[in-house]
Amino acid sequence: MHSPAIVASKYREQGRRLTPQRKLLFALMHGNETHPTAEGLFAVASRRLPGISLRTVYQTLDELSEMGEIQPSKNTTTQYVQKPANSSMSASTTSTRWAPICPSASKSRM
Repeated sequence: MHSPAIVASKYREQGRRLTPQRKLLFALMHGNETHPTAEGLFAVASRRLPGISLRTVYQTLDELSEMGEIQPSKNTTTQYVQKPANSSMSASTTSTRWAPICPSASKSRM
């Protein structure tokens, strides 16, 4: 994954809303080699920024995936379940693990 500053710049260029919550998630994901779950990121983020929602974490991970910054880990069979957009996220006992994409690898795919 690119640096938080680069990801923030790309976020703005795509017309996405950049919030303190998202900036924190960018920082938590940058250089993270543990392939965290959304719930794990939420636990850490909520200690640093009380009031962040799990929905924001999932939405940001989905947006980072769309941007090619991260991807669901292929080393796991777990997944999360999401209800339609007009509904709240459903509870799930499994979680997707998210892996940062190396900037040099993303350049070679272009």
